[in-house]
Amino acid sequence: MAAALRKMHPRRAMEYGGRGNIDASDLEGRERTASHEGAALLRRLKAASPHFGCYPFRAAFVDRCVDSGTLEALLGQRYVDPSTGSHVILGSGIAGIRARYISNIGGTVCRGGSYHGKLAILDESCLDAAPILAVDHHCNSMALVFGAHSLKDPHSERVSAEEAELLARTSYGLSFVSNSLCKDIAESYGSTWPEDASMSHGCLLGHQHKPRGHPEEGLAVENLWVIRERGSPILGGEAGPYYSHERAWSLHLAYGVMPEVAAEGDRRDDSLEEVRRRYKSKVIACLKACALAGCDGLLVGCAEGVLACEVYKGVSCEMAADVWGEVLLGDDETPGLARHFKAIAFCLGGRTNPKIADYTWATLRTAFTR
Repeated sequence: MAAALRKMHPRRAMEYGGRGNIDASDLEGRERTASHEGAALLRRLKAASPHFGCYPFRAAFVDRCVDSGTLEALLGQRYVDPSTGSHVILGSGIAGIRARYISNIGGTVCRGGSYHGKLAILDESCLDAAPILAVDHHCNSMALVFGAHSLKDPHSERVSAEEAELLARTSYGLSFVSNSLCKDIAESYGSTWPEDASMSHGCLLGHQHKPRGHPEEGLAVENLWVIRERGSPILGGEAGPYYSHERAWSLHLAYGVMPEVAAEGDRRDDSLEEVRRRYKSKVIACLKACALAGCDGLLVGCAEGVLACEVYKGVSCEMAADVWGEVLLGDDETPGLARHFKAIAFCLGGRTNPKIADYTWATLRTAFTR
């Protein structure tokens, strides 16, 4: 089974070509795999979670999580430390991940907005920026904010740089795999998947937990483990060497801002004010969720422009930066939400495009120097 999983190669319909020994109808004409076992595994993944019906996510999962060896390390609950050659045992704690869609966020932050909310623009990717916030600003609990993939957008070509990095370097991918499949694959790796895993009653992000389309809805994944370094700064170079036992660390929360996808046949042409209002409501909901989760450090993914402007309909980089500045800094009437965090870092790394990085840096700097 493990070998079959590593041979999964999803392809667009136009790349299918009719080669191989799998009937195209088995895979809805969109994949070509090397074996019947691989096709069966793909069907089990798609049966457990609707996310595998989304080609960009499916391709990223196979490339970053499966082919890179990350899923094998997670389900086998061990990997080899490249510096010593010894085995690093992850243990059953790796199965403590939690994931859900959240909306209508409410509650009280116990520390009552007592932090100073230092703002920083960093060249590192989100996961590589976390140690900087921990050392320079004494942040103990991190939240990573990224642009999540859409289940409905047929024009989407790939996931965001931050989501790709989560799949390659952390236990994020386990949210989309059913407990029964985790057990079967773990056994093929010579391991035992714990019976009391958080997904023991079904896939955490399965068909029964689809997004409900609420305008402020977000994807919250908690208790992730980061087990790998970044391989290279380019897009596609996320999976690097595994961490030693001492360097593996826990990411408290990954929060995915859901993209806005127009319904089929919807030709509404909203004003810029309306687009800005909806985007601002998502940013406020995101910050509230991270603060209520007890996070004191915030990592905002900006590898492809200010967070989610590349996937959110009608939002420019300038508009997104202005909204984040307004919400974090506040004004004379409304206090800024930055006070709930020790530090907020806007992370430009994750994709080597100097023009995008320079433009995003300048746009953010303008938004926060008013």
